Amino acid sequence: MPVFNCGYPCAPDVDNYEILVNPATPNAAPAASSANVPAVAEVATANTVIQVEEPQDAAQTSVEDPIFNDVPAEQQIESKYKIGDRVRFGKLNDKAIQWIVLDQKQDEYLLISKFGLDCRAFNTEDTYTTWDTSSLRTWLNKDFYKSSFNNSEQAKIIRHTVVASDNPIYRTAQGKNTEDKLFILSVNEYNYYFDIYNKWVCRLFSGILRQCWLRNSGADNGRAAFIGRSGSIHAGGSKITSARNAVRPVMWVKL
Repeated sequence: MPVFNCGYPCAPDVDNYEILVNPATPNAAPAASSANVPAVAEVATANTVIQVEEPQDAAQTSVEDPIFNDVPAEQQIESKYKIGDRVRFGKLNDKAIQWIVLDQKQDEYLLISKFGLDCRAFNTEDTYTTWDTSSLRTWLNKDFYKSSFNNSEQAKIIRHTVVASDNPIYRTAQGKNTEDKLFILSVNEYNYYFDIYNKWVCRLFSGILRQCWLRNSGADNGRAAFIGRSGSIHAGGSKITSARNAVRPVMWVKL
């Protein structure tokens, strides 16, 4: 059974707004505070800063990124992970899911899937939508959660507050804060965790580069922001019913 139903290997990044950043002044992620650290850091941007990667030839981008350290499955229970490590947690279609450690506070780790795990619409109906009402949020926290993790793994996934942060370009309504076990990055979180040193690459298991959803509403509430294949943020977004964008789930787990 194929894992993905999405294709469009040559599809363009569709959007009407990009902001470039001078690569000489990257927005490096600040160190996490040991006290009162939010579930996922939201970074205020007085002047909107959108990180952009130069487009790369797909043939030159390795799926196995050398900056990450793969942790063997037999060592995971005993290991203490560091940012950049890969861990295997859960399965999709009987294939182990690899996750990258983005952040840590004591024995809790913020993980993002190494690959785009599916291509899905942000919302199945073309109607006013924000993250809290989206079908993508429902799928992640119900169908995907139940089918991809066993009881022991589910017990390690932490429910936390996901902030309905502003789209820094378009002042569209962003809905309400949610209490989720699985979610996707916001514009601010993407800028916090990824820069020219920790580059964003979203590939499917097949190796195809794909653009990827963010959870912010776009130019209006019929669109949602996304990350292009080059790593640029498209704040205006894609139509929420488009199934061309990949999904890289994010979650806090206790390991």
